[in-house]
Amino acid sequence: MNGIFSPQYYGSVYYYARMFGCRRAVIDLDRRYDKRFKSVHRCTIVDTRAPLTLTVPLSRTPDTPIRRWSQMTVSPHAQWWADHRVSLESAYGRTPFFEFYIDRFLPFLQYREQPITQLDRSIDEVVRRTLGLDTEVVYSLDEATDEEYADFRGNDFGDVKDVAYYQVRADRLGFVPGLSILDLIFNMGPEAPLILSKMLSGDDGGTNH
Repeated sequence: MNGIFSPQYYGSVYYYARMFGCRRAVIDLDRRYDKRFKSVHRCTIVDTRAPLTLTVPLSRTPDTPIRRWSQMTVSPHAQWWADHRVSLESAYGRTPFFEFYIDRFLPFLQYREQPITQLDRSIDEVVRRTLGLDTEVVYSLDEATDEEYADFRGNDFGDVKDVAYYQVRADRLGFVPGLSILDLIFNMGPEAPLILSKMLSGDDGGTNH
């Protein structure tokens, strides 16, 4: 299978499970702007009490119509990157693999003026290297045709299933599905690709997403 995806900020486990199952993936960095698709600049982790949404604030040139997500620029508002770092340390500081992997993501936990799609691309490249995904990924829609590629840009990832994996606070909160890929990486480390594979195959009694 080949697929077309939207850019995502630390995309969900569903996003990467579906990408894991693709021979080739196109990430449409020039996708038309639609504020309903908040995953372009938001992700969800689970903190000490409940799921927590991390948001990158965005800005644009005044009086300029926004037609593409690539026109939206990362904003320095409220020093969000510092909040995200503190939130990740609080949520995952005691997970088995946090200290091993966090340095790979620290460059993204500081401010640099850039389009949100560029930040998403840079993060995606590190995530895929960390997971060892061998899916061929390109970042231009010109590389695909509708006839050859399944369209996952609406965040409908088909028959991807929930598969429970170790989460550091599952004893109190229960298993929380559908979180950012960071949750899987920090909790499961090198076993993360095995979970993604099971999410596609439906092993371990997964339920349909």
